[in-house]
Amino acid sequence: MCIMCEVQGNGKVHYLNPDNFKQSLMNEATRGMMVEWRDNWELHRNDLSAFESASWAHRHQIATIEEALKVVDLAEEVNGGRFVSIICPCKYILTGGVVKERVCVNWMSPSPPDTPPPTYPLYKEYKLATTDEVKEIVRYADKRGLVHNVGSWGPVGGPFFVSNICHCEYPTCHSANNHLDHGLAGDCLRSHYVAMVTEPSRCTGVKCDNCVKYCMFGAVRVSVMTEKPRINPTKCYGCGLCGTHCPQKIIEMVPRAQVPTAPSNYEVV
Repeated sequence: MCIMCEVQGNGKVHYLNPDNFKQSLMNEATRGMMVEWRDNWELHRNDLSAFESASWAHRHQIATIEEALKVVDLAEEVNGGRFVSIICPCKYILTGGVVKERVCVNWMSPSPPDTPPPTYPLYKEYKLATTDEVKEIVRYADKRGLVHNVGSWGPVGGPFFVSNICHCEYPTCHSANNHLDHGLAGDCLRSHYVAMVTEPSRCTGVKCDNCVKYCMFGAVRVSVMTEKPRINPTKCYGCGLCGTHCPQKIIEMVPRAQVPTAPSNYEVV
């Protein structure tokens, strides 16, 4: 079980537990953390020790598209569908302002009325969104090859408020970069699933290669001998994009606990 579920899963995956969507978790301390992080974005990008020494945490966990859509339904059920879509600040910054893609979703205003306006300009461009519009963003991101990353805010050790879904891609994602390049484990936890090829004989191998192309974690390698890919369960993060983009539909997401060779430590880098 992942560390987030241990803290406040109550027997469930933490981001599928309705209690973790309640506004009561969005206390003044947590709100202050969000505003401080938002208004000092560049500081935290340039000084990674700020993440490691902070008293608060913004933790992400990879999710499949099926679970991402369930998260949207829970956010609507608990918070009444108060969604906003945001231009992804990671992609904007890391591409030098070239990419402005509206693929991030919050279920609370990124600029609450009782807090100062953000200094980070993209947050001023948020738009209200319906539940159906948010689900379309999730589906669009999946087809685009962007990983679903459920975000939570809270003090170190919890409790955490499940607050958003980012759609990420290495290397244009700060969460993925912090995790894969700098070893900040809690910034991008593995999902609760591992991808497995169910019918290897139907795989077209190098003629397709989509599973390799869409895996940003380097978990898929094509054999020189067989010219077919193999998914390494010790490296798989369980995002499900290999399955989404497999034309033969022969990749299945299996619960991590059922795969003996998959790391049970969700924070392994």
